[in-house]
Amino acid sequence: MGKAELVAKILSDGQARAAAIQAECDRRRVEVESWARAELARLEAEAGERLSRETGAVLERARSTARLQRRARILAAKWAVLDKIAEAARQQAVSAAWYPELVRGIIRRHAGDGAEVRLSPGDTEKLGSSLPPDTRLGEPARIGGGVVIRRGREELSFALGDTIAALRDRFVTELSRTLFGD
Repeated sequence: MGKAELVAKILSDGQARAAAIQAECDRRRVEVESWARAELARLEAEAGERLSRETGAVLERARSTARLQRRARILAAKWAVLDKIAEAARQQAVSAAWYPELVRGIIRRHAGDGAEVRLSPGDTEKLGSSLPPDTRLGEPARIGGGVVIRRGREELSFALGDTIAALRDRFVTELSRTLFGD
């Protein structure tokens, strides 16, 4: 085999080897591209599912927040109605014919000797002169009706607003059911 034949054989083997390498490279490129497309499709599907779940969770949180806010507004409106009813009851009690005798009765039962009696500013004007004779009338109290009796360090509150509020709180369920059908 001569030099030219040897060079031709080497060249032929090199070209065959280059073609085999190119074929392997093309096959691997096709595999990698196929794998990349499959991986991209899998990642897009996972991202779509995650996006859908997270969007659903955000929407549900928004709906829940809206429901809670609506319930809070309704509850606040119901409490406002109950407060108005309590205030109307207080005003009716203070203007009732039996109210002065109620206040005088509380004073007779609970004031005792040396006790200071405090009425609301309005009651002080209306009832001050008709209280039992031994009553020591103090400065008007910041109450809407009723009486506050102070004996030394002890203070007894018979404030009408507090009593009505306590009754409202005690019977809030029944009141709500009656008024609002809850």
